[in-house]
Amino acid sequence: MEDKGPTIYRRLKVLARPIIEHYHADLAVHDLNTLNKTKRGDLFLWSARKHGTHMIRVKDHRSATKHQASELIEYAREFYLAAKSLNKENQWYMIEVLSDRRGHVVPVDDREARKLVGDKNA
Repeated sequence: MEDKGPTIYRRLKVLARPIIEHYHADLAVHDLNTLNKTKRGDLFLWSARKHGTHMIRVKDHRSATKHQASELIEYAREFYLAAKSLNKENQWYMIEVLSDRRGHVVPVDDREARKLVGDKNA
């Protein structure tokens, strides 16, 4: 079923507003640019912090081969673990794209996030 609610970007903006103090362009430029290019099936981990955001692509509709998907998940795992080590208390969200710029934005705990990025220690 297609989500007709607010865009993913609007949902992230509401979540980020009370947190981000610097580097607002992370959300307003970089995250928005990424979200404008998404397709159904894309999956991200996202977190707002005092100094901007982290957006990690976990699944990409453009990954045509298993090798591409494997490389993407390896990069996502390394990025998530590094970001998590710097900001241990940040809330992370899973973004699941369902349609044109719309989808689910769901809070996830560290165990769920680690599973998404294929971490064997999850």
